[in-house]
Amino acid sequence: MRKNKEDIVLLTPENVREIKKCRDDIVYFANTYIWFNDKERGIVQFKAYPFQKDLLVDIGNHQKNIILKSRQMGLSWVALIWALHRCLFFFDQKGLILSMDKTAADEALNRIKVMYDYLPAFLRGTEGDNNKSIIEFADMNSMIKSVGMTESAGRSDTPTFTIWDEMAFPRKGVDPYKVWDSLKPALGHTGKFIGISTPNGFGNLFHRFWTQGEEKGFRKTQIHWTSRPDRVGDTELFNELEERRKRGLQPTTEQVEKVKQVSRWYELECADMDEEKFSQEYEMNFLNSGRPAFSIAKVLKQFDNVLDTFTKLNDHIEQYKKPEAGVEYIAAFDTSEGTGGDNNAFGIFTREGEQVLEYACNNIPLRNFTDEVVGLCRLYNDALLVVERNNTGIGAIERIQETHNYFNLYYSPRDGKAGWHTGPVTRPIMIDDLRALINKEELILRSTSLIEELRVFSYDEKDVPKAPTGYKDDRVMMLAIFGQAIKGGVQPVEIRVSPPRKRRRR
Repeated sequence: MRKNKEDIVLLTPENVREIKKCRDDIVYFANTYIWFNDKERGIVQFKAYPFQKDLLVDIGNHQKNIILKSRQMGLSWVALIWALHRCLFFFDQKGLILSMDKTAADEALNRIKVMYDYLPAFLRGTEGDNNKSIIEFADMNSMIKSVGMTESAGRSDTPTFTIWDEMAFPRKGVDPYKVWDSLKPALGHTGKFIGISTPNGFGNLFHRFWTQGEEKGFRKTQIHWTSRPDRVGDTELFNELEERRKRGLQPTTEQVEKVKQVSRWYELECADMDEEKFSQEYEMNFLNSGRPAFSIAKVLKQFDNVLDTFTKLNDHIEQYKKPEAGVEYIAAFDTSEGTGGDNNAFGIFTREGEQVLEYACNNIPLRNFTDEVVGLCRLYNDALLVVERNNTGIGAIERIQETHNYFNLYYSPRDGKAGWHTGPVTRPIMIDDLRALINKEELILRSTSLIEELRVFSYDEKDVPKAPTGYKDDRVMMLAIFGQAIKGGVQPVEIRVSPPRKRRRR
């Protein structure tokens, strides 16, 4: 670093052009000028894998990022390179680095210092304060600071960005929820957040952000171990995987098995690894200490059915397939008040079990949500509508019949009433029947949010199947309601259509 006027570097026109090019193209900057200290090879030049190039750009395009990764993918380096680039080329940047403890955070900051020291002189700026916990870029009025993971982290700072590495592994005795409560006001509405981790079980802050990330405004990125070409080995197979990754999809179960058969890396490093450990650290599976209600393997296989492109009819409605003439559709509706608590959850499926649409939201009043549900049912060939009639569902059914004159409703074979009743007796039956449908692979699910809810749905200490505390299961119950409409596999159910009821006089 330059410390005084005598150290000032006179920039040539070529230097100026190169500075501008580095500022405007972070991937070029990283691949051309970044050298880092590799534990095994010493100081080596950074050359980004395709997924690292994409992530360098993607981080800058989103305010809140949550990154789920396999082990040893170099994603911490990517975040640190992004931070260095930000402070070298943009004014008034204040960065915080958190990790499992202060020692780990200091080590991350030291990585930035090493990368900085190996930059050519014309890219470096005048030195500000530089010690174990801080590096300043005086010319840009910017700095990066390492912070210990405490429940007051960031409270006295106003960072423009925060990197929280290994977010799922908090220091013993520290509540990560309180750490976030301290950080969130400091970041405000414009501060950028980058949370990175491998999984570490259910219920922690990182898992909560991952499973509910879209609702909380996070950009979710998942980096599988097969994203590294040196781990795959087979060029043709890697290109096939890369094409899928670029569409935002994870490798299919079949593709992963193919890689395992040809990968020299897998044979040397992972073939003899404990299956549970490999599942968590490389397959990025959140392992539940409780008893899952559904086969995790079968649930995860549903990710193979997720589409890379689909239509967003609005912020809350995902349309996976347009209605087709002659196809019989069944719609399931799990109701709530729509006042910020549980979701209203609605889905449309073919009788054969393929999901074609999902609509879920917790802040649209039930009457308005119900109005849209009826419109969607009409769009899908007057779909048979199965409404949970508990509490709020009774009012929804009345509105469907009396306001909209929609009478293609499901009637329970148990009591002959419109709608499905979920209670202490029927709930276990619903979950058992849904488990059978999942195990037999008779469902084709398209919603990642639904699959994530299935993934965490577990039996509690009283052996009650439900979402863990702080999670939602509205989509799961919506799917279970659909399961009752096709109970017995895909056998037809008796559809009763009631005659129009007279509208009440007001």
